[in-house]
Amino acid sequence: MNHDKTDIFVLPGVPGEMKAMLDKAVIPAIKGQSKTLKPDLKKQFKIIGLGEAELEDKVKNLLDSYPAVSSSFLAKAGIIKITLQTRPGNKQEFIKLTQKLKDQLSDFIFTTGKESISEVTANLLAKNSQTIASIESITGGLIGKQLTDIAGSSSYYSGGLISYSPESKIELLQVPRSLIAEEGTVSKRVAKIMAVKGQELFKTDIGLAVTGYAGPTADKGEVGRVYAHLTAGELDHGVSWKFTGNRMNIRWLTAQYAINLVRKYLLGELK
Repeated sequence: MNHDKTDIFVLPGVPGEMKAMLDKAVIPAIKGQSKTLKPDLKKQFKIIGLGEAELEDKVKNLLDSYPAVSSSFLAKAGIIKITLQTRPGNKQEFIKLTQKLKDQLSDFIFTTGKESISEVTANLLAKNSQTIASIESITGGLIGKQLTDIAGSSSYYSGGLISYSPESKIELLQVPRSLIAEEGTVSKRVAKIMAVKGQELFKTDIGLAVTGYAGPTADKGEVGRVYAHLTAGELDHGVSWKFTGNRMNIRWLTAQYAINLVRKYLLGELK
């Protein structure tokens, strides 16, 4: 409808219907009113490996130095999305800021598109013709699920093993009983043995293992403490994380960060 020389569009609240109507009717109608109308410049960065407060501290001064470009942060499930936006007349400032932000956060940006961390990693696995096996304790199969949610995953995901109990680690993965008695099932050395044995069992290029305490209690450590290990060729790379939140959140973050570990390896960022 038109009121006071202003077109008013009323859309349904259902996201799928609203987006379809925007694309097919509203946006073409708005563009049709002016041949010189140009959309805002917009860029998105998806980041993993930093907390929201830590990220804001890193980039605040940089963002403040480009006042013509607006920025927004959206944190969800371990991923932070930074969106930059400005009017077309600020193109040069926009280009400079996006490049500086990309350089400053190069260790943490995994895409400027819409892909998830598992999709980005899956594409790299396929591109590099690498196969992987996941040996999971704390995550209960979440890593395998995320990597196989993608069509064609059989080309890179050979298989996985959910090893939850101490006995399964001893019997299936040959973790020494004496080591578990000494350190429990959550330790750097246990994670390494799990990864190495998983790689051997499935005959893959990459072995990835995770073990940790999802809570609400921890026998010999602290809730949220996680150990991950990646083995590939001559590389043996172990890492420890400390996550917070409820059981579901800790398990999800473990899977996300572990998959990102594979991405970093495939990009040559692990030493």
